[in-house]
Amino acid sequence: MTPTRLVVATCSKQCNSGHRKRYRPVVKEAVGGGVCPDIRSRERLQRDPGCNIGRCVPPEGRNILTCNSEVDVVLLLDGSGSLGRRGWKAVTATAAAIAMALQGSNGTNAKLAVTVFSGPDRWSDIDKCLFPSRDSMGLDCGIKPLTHFSENKNMDETAKLILAEEWPRGGTLTSLALRSTIPEFQMSGRSDAHSIIIVITDGRPTSPAHTLMASEEVGEKARLMWVPVLEYAPTIEKQMMEWASEPKEENVISASSFEALSSDDAINSIISDMCPEVA
Repeated sequence: MTPTRLVVATCSKQCNSGHRKRYRPVVKEAVGGGVCPDIRSRERLQRDPGCNIGRCVPPEGRNILTCNSEVDVVLLLDGSGSLGRRGWKAVTATAAAIAMALQGSNGTNAKLAVTVFSGPDRWSDIDKCLFPSRDSMGLDCGIKPLTHFSENKNMDETAKLILAEEWPRGGTLTSLALRSTIPEFQMSGRSDAHSIIIVITDGRPTSPAHTLMASEEVGEKARLMWVPVLEYAPTIEKQMMEWASEPKEENVISASSFEALSSDDAINSIISDMCPEVA
């Protein structure tokens, strides 16, 4: 590697305080026993926080920002029993608002896939979902795709679909939901778009260990963002900081309550963190 050559990227966000990074590219691949540090290592990557610190403000006449970035977004919506009807209504309202924001104001071709996840009630069935075998074939593990990248629904239709979805209750098989995103990106994701997974959830997953492994797996393919509601699980934020992509502060957007989750401020925070360009 040439130690003097640096590539400096633009600010990660248009507003609400982003970060700028610089990195050293590999000029010549290592040969023999030589090793090039990973692109995410301190030897090659540095982040400078504090760029574009001004507050994001939607144009006059609108309360919600729109996304003007080329993004492929998978929304994972927790439908577990712990939410209650009030929580489920807040989760779907927030997801519908994100869908509408992806229409963009400049004709950007955003793609959105939405999956609702819950899980079986019995521990024996949960084990079968986490460790699938022949006798678990056909078992309902609570992973329900509502729409895929490949489908040509406009965002109005997707928002209506989200709002019409019934609350499934059940468990919280977050790890299984995360792994369900892999074929979505493989089959219909775009190489030139920002690949993003957003998990909206109210609590601890059924298997934190499996969720950690799944987070590391999908984090190699897409940016992983978490939107935890801390009302009944105030300690989950720390775990999600561990599971989220870097930088953590732009990939964990916590809400204190379900009312806060569906507020304009929370939705705009998600959109401004998700999209490098907003309006």
